[in-house]
Amino acid sequence: MIRSTTHRFSLLLLSLCVCTLSLGQQRQVEVPTPGRELSPLFTNYDVHFYELEVKIDPALRRIGGSNTIHFTAVRQFQQLQLGLHEQLEIARIEYQGRKLEFSRHHHLVLVHFPRPLAQGSSGRIKVIFGGAPPQASAPGEEGAFFWGQDEKGNPQVAVCSDAVGSGAWWPLKDHWSDRPDSMEISLIVPETLMAIANGSLMSQDRLPGNFLRYLWVVSKPMSSNQLGCFVGKYALVQDVFKDRNEAFHHLNYYVLPGHESHVPTHLRQVKAMLRFLEARLGPYPYWEDGFKMVETSYQEIMHYGGLAFHHGQQNNEFGFDAELLHQLAHEWFGGSTGARDATEAWVTEAFAAYMEVLFVEHLLDYDQAVAYLQQLRRQIQNREPLLGPADYPYRGRQSEDMHPKGAWMLHSLRNAVDDDERWQACLQKLGMQHRYRNLSSQEVIDFFGAELGQDYSWLFEQYLRHATLPVLEYSIKKAGNRFEMDYRWRTKVEGFALPVYIYANGIRQRLQPRREWQTFSERNVAERHFYIDQTAGLFELHKGK
Repeated sequence: MIRSTTHRFSLLLLSLCVCTLSLGQQRQVEVPTPGRELSPLFTNYDVHFYELEVKIDPALRRIGGSNTIHFTAVRQFQQLQLGLHEQLEIARIEYQGRKLEFSRHHHLVLVHFPRPLAQGSSGRIKVIFGGAPPQASAPGEEGAFFWGQDEKGNPQVAVCSDAVGSGAWWPLKDHWSDRPDSMEISLIVPETLMAIANGSLMSQDRLPGNFLRYLWVVSKPMSSNQLGCFVGKYALVQDVFKDRNEAFHHLNYYVLPGHESHVPTHLRQVKAMLRFLEARLGPYPYWEDGFKMVETSYQEIMHYGGLAFHHGQQNNEFGFDAELLHQLAHEWFGGSTGARDATEAWVTEAFAAYMEVLFVEHLLDYDQAVAYLQQLRRQIQNREPLLGPADYPYRGRQSEDMHPKGAWMLHSLRNAVDDDERWQACLQKLGMQHRYRNLSSQEVIDFFGAELGQDYSWLFEQYLRHATLPVLEYSIKKAGNRFEMDYRWRTKVEGFALPVYIYANGIRQRLQPRREWQTFSERNVAERHFYIDQTAGLFELHKGK
């Protein structure tokens, strides 16, 4: 049963602090630049709670607010490092009722304590900041804030910083590895608008100055780069979902006014997608914080524990909205199980793209899933490895191979394992065992090796660290009534052992090529009745020695 509720807001006024903030006490010191490893000034403290309050003024395109950072000292230190875009100014930083000295170097902020903090001690600092945040030319592009309008001319604001870091709009421990235990997000907006963020809506308060404050709370560990918000005019449409344990959950859709009736028609497939993903990857990770999607007036979809969708999105030829499924999958791989560093974004993107393939198989059959993979294959550019250099910007990549090539890599691993029951159990255990954690590439590789009982590091070495594909070189000859094929892998990866499937007279056989030449021999096989199956693994063919 779908019901619709239009939000009506009471009028309240609050003067927004959008004035230019003066810099606090500062001193110049040498600041480390990002390198291959996290700076010790980032790793010497662990954040367990953020209290963020941000006032957003769409008319002036400015923000102002504060973030209180609750932390524990991992080791003794007297300085810690934060990230905040250089376009945003810091008025002051407070600790135990005193102003702290700080210094800035581009997007880095060094905070200086009057005395060393002992290992294991807890503390909190409050950073007061504001200004004009970097703007994105389109949602999801470089920048943080996208200032737009809906089809009726109402302000519509979206914040998407997973590509550039949350430091583009608020001060924090700005690294993909940062995963606080919980967060509190207060968004203050003009009284005619609504502000939507991650987590559950706990309260809506009237404030002086024609402003409303929306308090959202995230109760589960979440990567800080996943925090975002939407500001605009919305109506709430609700549906109900029954999970595998027969528990009921609300599905909250924040839609543009006037779209209450026709938008949910497209979103009815969300239930089928959630059932599929829960069956494959375990329960939805954020039921406690609620499920929501937000309609936008632009052709872009993002994810931050609240998914964006566009009312013009359509199903593909396979009968589903691939963008929608991909972003839902990110709630498991991306939200719950994340990547430790931007350079390892394949950990989230490859699995989300692979879920698209498995969903086609679920809806239709394996052959159609292969057809879907063939479409992905045409998108692969092979211009750079999936695994980039450490601390390399996510949007600095030359291609988007993490999606299609990542899906093909996992499909290749599935066929190398050749045991679907074991493969499925392994996929689910990966997400369940590492819920609310960020993983490195090596941790993922080690997990598969341990769970599958075999070392597959050669496969990940090939597809993660090399741009080019492995090449199966082969030559065919007839020797009397015998059909012979010489074959080998051409690759730089030692021990590369991807199996290859062939069909001879209609019979499927598995070969195990190596980098050395081997010979397949069979009686009474005509070359026209022989072919090499390229649908079970990602590689190129080259005929001739």
